[in-house]
Amino acid sequence: MTQGSSFRLPRTVTPSRYAIELRLDPAAPTFDGTVDIAVTVHEAVGEIVLNGTEITVHAGALVGPDEQVVEIDKTVPDAAAGRLTLELDRRT
Repeated sequence: MTQGSSFRLPRTVTPSRYAIELRLDPAAPTFDGTVDIAVTVHEAVGEIVLNGTEITVHAGALVGPDEQVVEIDKTVPDAAAGRLTLELDRRT
């Protein structure tokens, strides 16, 4: 993240649609679910930065319009910034 942009996400990848499914257990202090996000990739990237805290990603991938799949290699939380970085297994 560049200096002066602490409140803005990088503009290399922008979302256009979200489909969210949450599974709640009233007896538990947590929840789980799935998120399907349509994005536009404006330039080749090795990571995608999201707003989010206390989020655990168990699995994920990017699927291109040609059905090519890029797996998420690693997730890196930054609680101080309220961000989660998805590191990809290759540049997209």
